[in-house]
Amino acid sequence: MKKILMVLGIISIVGCKKEKKTEEIMPLKVGNYWNYQRIIVEDNDTTLKDIFKMNVNYQNNDTFYLIGSLFTFEELPDKPEEETTKVIFYENFLFTYTDDKSDTQLILPLKEGNSWKVNEEFTAEVIGIEEVNIGIEKYLNCWRIKYQNEEGDIQKELWFKEGIGIVKFRREENGEITNLELKEYNLN
Repeated sequence: MKKILMVLGIISIVGCKKEKKTEEIMPLKVGNYWNYQRIIVEDNDTTLKDIFKMNVNYQNNDTFYLIGSLFTFEELPDKPEEETTKVIFYENFLFTYTDDKSDTQLILPLKEGNSWKVNEEFTAEVIGIEEVNIGIEKYLNCWRIKYQNEEGDIQKELWFKEGIGIVKFRREENGEITNLELKEYNLN
């Protein structure tokens, strides 16, 4: 009888577990920032570039404004502080807006195999949970999400660590690979 009550207690605790909120996947608060080291591989030649910074500089209700967003990363501009991306949480969705065009970046809860249309060009798929090693840092249980365009010639991948955000970004296009790896972050 004690074993049955214990099993029922465990089942009820597990069954009542809350779904993860978008804020836990990507913690956005004014003042939060993430610095990434940019590494480019072209023709088997690796070049260590600069530091790419993404930061939350403004909030209006459920809308956050990011400078240097990895969600919409296409090419690193010379002056990333001039490019701002709006990020909006709505129920289980995370939308980004650049030039007032909406992209569905995440649909929660994340589950291996789930996929969705990001915009007219890209589709996203949750690949699974992986360990990400960056230098001496080890990030366990990171969600890997792959974004691919219709033609298949552009692929992007993001690795999210719950409570930290994006720890790694990879973009491959025309034989050039751009990696951004988390070097430093500050969460308020």
